[in-house]
Amino acid sequence: MDAQMIDQVGTAIKSAAHDLISNSSSQSPPLAATAASGTAALQCPDIVKSCTANDDSLCAWVRYIFTDVWEELGDPETNNYFWLRGGPWLTWLATIAYLVIVLKLGPAFMRSRPPYDLKVLIRFYNLLLVVINFYLLQGTLRTFRYGLDFWGCTAALSLEKRTPLLQYGHLFFHTRYLEFFDTFFFVLRKKQSQITFLHVFHHGVVPTLMYIGLKFYPMPINALLPSTNMFVHIIMYAYYGLATFGPGIQKYLWWKRYLTRMQISQFALLLIHCAQPLYLPASCHFPAGLIVINSCIGLVFLMLFSSFYLTTYCQPGKTILKSDDSPCASPKFRANGEQSSAPAVHSLSKGRKNE
Repeated sequence: MDAQMIDQVGTAIKSAAHDLISNSSSQSPPLAATAASGTAALQCPDIVKSCTANDDSLCAWVRYIFTDVWEELGDPETNNYFWLRGGPWLTWLATIAYLVIVLKLGPAFMRSRPPYDLKVLIRFYNLLLVVINFYLLQGTLRTFRYGLDFWGCTAALSLEKRTPLLQYGHLFFHTRYLEFFDTFFFVLRKKQSQITFLHVFHHGVVPTLMYIGLKFYPMPINALLPSTNMFVHIIMYAYYGLATFGPGIQKYLWWKRYLTRMQISQFALLLIHCAQPLYLPASCHFPAGLIVINSCIGLVFLMLFSSFYLTTYCQPGKTILKSDDSPCASPKFRANGEQSSAPAVHSLSKGRKNE
């Protein structure tokens, strides 16, 4: 391919991208064209601003695809945050590294080694995540009027509070990577049965979803699911931390199934939240992309969690504890601290990890 052809291809791509941005801005104002309280529309940076005059057109074209187009389409303030600069390449690199470790390198490393005793480390890990999620939840609720800003089409679609949203959101983004250790602990303890498709799918897909949400939709309407997930994580990691203390404490943890019910409820709430365009005025201009993505998340994980709940707690032959007030069973702990049921799923279907 000669230099003239490269110039022509690059020019065509840039022109098409500008047309797409222009059309999108005129039809769907929420992110790139709508700001709170009459604030002027967000301005896109110049194309290929990072390549110098000495760079050839191939450099400019590659730079545009890998960096500049993401900065143009995304909110400009996100470029101040490590995981949100440019494209999702860092997120995908971290996710690929996670998959390679838990599916290949980790099991190979542990093949001829005994499982590690990590109870003390896991207790600290659970406590850390409880503290982090509590901090993020209280800050998010106070900033967004205890959830009122998540609903409707005025405050919910405003970019006025995008700075605190990005600050708390980016911190929460870090916990998505910290939670990779859920699976790393499985590997080091040789709990391969816990590394299910559901577990790995969750850890693999959520960072990318977080990137998309923060990069392109930094508005309160997109903060409902992270906020409910923070609350669930506080209860969940407290539970798993307590479960490491053995049968003496585990006998008081009969309420495990209620964690799954909370997880199911958060996705049902998300679907109700996504239905707002059906009963609010068309003038609200909800971002269609966000509604579609969140609806798919809600549907997929609602089905996965409901299936897990029925399989784990409602199968024939489950032993029901005396304190059980549910038509479905609550699995007992064995003497060694394991449960007689299938592995429990937590957060977005992670699996039992600390008992």
